[in-house]
Amino acid sequence: MKSLNKNIRIIALFWFLIQGVLLLLNEIRGYYYVDNKNAIDWFFIYMSVFLIIISFLLLIKNRIISISVAIVLFLYSVFTVFVMGLLFFMEAHIQNIFG
Repeated sequence: MKSLNKNIRIIALFWFLIQGVLLLLNEIRGYYYVDNKNAIDWFFIYMSVFLIIISFLLLIKNRIISISVAIVLFLYSVFTVFVMGLLFFMEAHIQNIFG
């Protein structure tokens, strides 16, 4: 059971690290391809850096810190699923109106 906990911690580290890096790369790409540089959403850049830092905190052996980091990452995942679902339904509704 201890090896399973250790593997889950490593998998979660890489999962959220990949999400943070991809979000940061997407915002950097958007910065260079957008004509209006003021249109960049800094929230996503901050969120990606936050994800990268928080994912490395999963390596800390302290149980209380790792549980609190896991809760923060779980809330981020729930928020992301909610926002993506909302965008999906909004796009479907717009397609029904204009399509």
